[in-house]
Amino acid sequence: MSVAFTSRMSFAETVKKLAGLQAEVYLAIADFDGPNHSGPSIEDIARCTSRKECSICARVNELLKAGVIEEAPLKKNATGATAKTYRALRYQSEPIPARPASPQGDLFAASTPRAFSV
Repeated sequence: MSVAFTSRMSFAETVKKLAGLQAEVYLAIADFDGPNHSGPSIEDIARCTSRKECSICARVNELLKAGVIEEAPLKKNATGATAKTYRALRYQSEPIPARPASPQGDLFAASTPRAFSV
């Protein structure tokens, strides 16, 4: 099942409307290539953008609310503390192929593939 054209347009418009620091933070998240392909933490984004962490936190929350980024797995930051990481959502025109079924089955598998990828 494909995503409706209007949904794709809505996502594209949301990303286009990002301006200023929101756009800078979104691009920093989208372009980040950390070890083991992990997403950037607030500390990583602040270092990439040369901004203070407090201003990055607010923009990350706005981007989460807008639905253009999502939380990724936790990782250890430079001080050894556990930190949340983030990844940018991108629209894929082709549906993501379904994963092969495991012998035990996946009780939580979605019936349709995700329309947005990371």
